Amino acid sequence: MDTGQVPRSDRERTIESKQQPVMVRGARGEEGQEVYIEMRGPSGLGARSKTPYQNVLPKYKRTAEQALNKGRIPKEHQNRVREYFKSLEGGR
Repeated sequence: MDTGQVPRSDRERTIESKQQPVMVRGARGEEGQEVYIEMRGPSGLGARSKTPYQNVLPKYKRTAEQALNKGRIPKEHQNRVREYFKSLEGGR
């Protein structure tokens, strides 16, 4: 399911939201269906980073490409990883 993209802006603004961090405990099995929700948007948790993502993006992308080439990312998620880094490059 494609949720679209978050509009980019050079203006800083406060995002009003309610977060409820949760953690799932247990062991993950390899069988059965898996359900997840992918959310794209700015995080409201924590302090703003002092390092622009453009400074770390090349290293993170290389690491992801290495993981893809070595088969460390399941086939069903490989396209999602590629699309994620492609979407970040568009924000330059």
